[in-house]
Amino acid sequence: MGAPVGNTNATKNKPYHDALRRVLAQLEIKNEKGEVIVPAGEALRAIVEGHVRAAISGDIQAIKELRDTTDGKPAQQVQLSGDEDRPLVHKIVREVIEPK
Repeated sequence: MGAPVGNTNATKNKPYHDALRRVLAQLEIKNEKGEVIVPAGEALRAIVEGHVRAAISGDIQAIKELRDTTDGKPAQQVQLSGDEDRPLVHKIVREVIEPK
């Protein structure tokens, strides 16, 4: 489906996104002995691995997040109802516009 023609939101300045990408690319994690346990450039992989491990161990929130990330969030259902005395009425309007 995609964004409507003329939508420029994807090109807007995103400083948090940019900083996050830099940190994930440069971050090196060491243990208390100073040994590298996550080399630079591997932080995102380590995060994803931890997320998957949490889901495998049965963490419901991790499972839902993985599902939403891979399959998209489930569609939300909306139910409208009116009063018995004043039921909801809907109207569909079709407009034909002739080209100039």
